[in-house]
Amino acid sequence: MILADTIRGFAFRSYIQPVKAKNSFRRLLVTIVAGDVVRGMKLKNRAPAVCGAIDASKFCSDNNLQLVKRSGPKHGLTATWQFLV
Repeated sequence: MILADTIRGFAFRSYIQPVKAKNSFRRLLVTIVAGDVVRGMKLKNRAPAVCGAIDASKFCSDNNLQLVKRSGPKHGLTATWQFLV
């Protein structure tokens, strides 16, 4: 498995799946911060990889998400995404 797929899997299991499991009646916003993913996965100097993996349209399409807002640097720890789950 390539790193990008591993990152997307971690982000889905850690941020998206818990919200989907708790609430199946209405759509909610979920926020993901690149630095949280880097720390959660114990990666070092991999913020660009995290940003690339989550920025990929594959993350939204595979998980039935809608990107509402993307803010912060293109490849930094403070990059933030808000998804409608």
